[in-house]
Amino acid sequence: MERSGSMKKLASFFLLTFFFGFCGCSSNNTLINKEGRQATIAPLDQAKTTAAQTALQSNPDLAPLHLMVKVYGNTAILTGTVKTETQKEEAEALLGKVDGIDKVDDELQVSP
Repeated sequence: MERSGSMKKLASFFLLTFFFGFCGCSSNNTLINKEGRQATIAPLDQAKTTAAQTALQSNPDLAPLHLMVKVYGNTAILTGTVKTETQKEEAEALLGKVDGIDKVDDELQVSP
């Protein structure tokens, strides 16, 4: 009889682990900002991200730099390293012209 009780507990444990593992106790759209505050972001917009990457790759001054961009909602997050401040401004302006991008979070580093 005691073995049956142990099996029930074990089965309950696996069932709960499965449930919480697949149903998600955490949010995929939540991150902690630089100030340590929680911020909710829109889901990744793959179509806008592709459009933004295409725009960067079509620019002969920026394409060799292999900059990274991801678009969440209407905000593009731009990362990587450029050689000049002019390239940084150019990349930000270029992404601002992509349809559906209203804001560019420019996290580029300038390193000559």
